Amino acid sequence: MPPMVVLDRMKLRPEHTEGQVEGTTYGLSKSGWIDTELFEIWFKNHFLAYAPALRPLLLLLDGHSSHYQPSFIHSAAEEEVIVFCLPPHTTHLTQPLDKGCFGPLKMFWREECLNFMASRPGQVVTRFNFSRLFSKAWGKAMTIPNILAGFKVTGIYPFDRSALVADTPKKALAKKKGLQYIPVITPRPSREPPTTPRFSMEEFCKFKECFDKGCDLPGEQYQLWKKMYCPYKSPCKTLDFSIDDSFSSESFTDQGPVLLKRQTIASGFFSVPDLGKRKSFQPKTTARVLTSEDNLRLLKEKERQKNEKEALKLERQRRKQEKALLKLEGPGKQVKKSALTKPLSRTKPAYSRVLVRKMKRSY
Repeated sequence: MPPMVVLDRMKLRPEHTEGQVEGTTYGLSKSGWIDTELFEIWFKNHFLAYAPALRPLLLLLDGHSSHYQPSFIHSAAEEEVIVFCLPPHTTHLTQPLDKGCFGPLKMFWREECLNFMASRPGQVVTRFNFSRLFSKAWGKAMTIPNILAGFKVTGIYPFDRSALVADTPKKALAKKKGLQYIPVITPRPSREPPTTPRFSMEEFCKFKECFDKGCDLPGEQYQLWKKMYCPYKSPCKTLDFSIDDSFSSESFTDQGPVLLKRQTIASGFFSVPDLGKRKSFQPKTTARVLTSEDNLRLLKEKERQKNEKEALKLERQRRKQEKALLKLEGPGKQVKKSALTKPLSRTKPAYSRVLVRKMKRSY
């Protein structure tokens, strides 16, 4: 199948097509990239013209936004073409052109450009000599063995599930680091809030009395209590950590008192975020068939909702115009049907002024 060349031009000149690949289709856009309109033209006028008559056909595409046009999906379904979008961020492994054809095409394109500039010192590659150089690189790279190799390496044809299995670099890294395996997926953080230590009433009174006297107790429990309630070297009395203020009778349970947050002046102005509540993670989009029955049904539903919204919008505009005309004409006169169809424009108030003058003359 010949290529399609997109140029950042608004008009195609005959010099741009000299020496082109036979059957090349040209598209013009301001940015030089393909868009929805050009993609639909490529499918109807180029792909279907060179595609075999055998049906159904499988068309593999990436997740570009131009591929999700409803008119294109309906046309493909009518032509019995199954449109399959590859998973996102995997085209470097699953797209046959990336694996078998684009690499040689880039290599031969660089060779042709270097040979052209070496044989013609002072000249550069432009739009006028692009087609001639590109046709040479295209003929060398887009061969039948390269195309078949791209489908074979990706495991599409012949079908092979093990074609995309991770290769040896990860094993070499694991051997180098001395690990049994390299984790591919990072574990998600826990959504549960951090647990707080618990102290019994006797332990709390004992630790506070000892700290106020300036003595020290052995054990990790006392050190943990001192970090939580008395992080400074001064006694607890200066920090106002009395039992009556910090705890209530409801805070003590059978398992011990629950650690409460210290109430300060700043706590009334700043809210502490809740670590237990997190936004749900949206699942990533996967590969899907755009011409499937479910997707076509979804497209029809979206089109119906869009038409309903447009109809409601037009109805609101019509009612608004009727109210505006009734207000200008007055309650005693009837509004002509032709006047209801004329839109009221804010930029041209002459129409409303004429109605006001007529209303004044009638009175």
